[in-house]
Amino acid sequence: EEGAVLLKNEDNTLPLDVATENRVTLFGRATADPLFTCSGSQSFLVSKTPEECTDLYEALSGAGFEINDM
Repeated sequence: EEGAVLLKNEDNTLPLDVATENRVTLFGRATADPLFTCSGSQSFLVSKTPEECTDLYEALSGAGFEINDM
């Protein structure tokens, strides 16, 4: 089964600021093994192949965040 988490932005935690909190932990199968796919009525809007896509780990690392090992 899959699920999602809705975050409540208490104390202005979001957006993340690498200058004040630079370590994050990523959870879930989609983080470790992302699946990039397009289907349905919006598929024509995305022309990138999976190799051209950036996963969450790469995006956060590229922005200067340190990713905690699990």
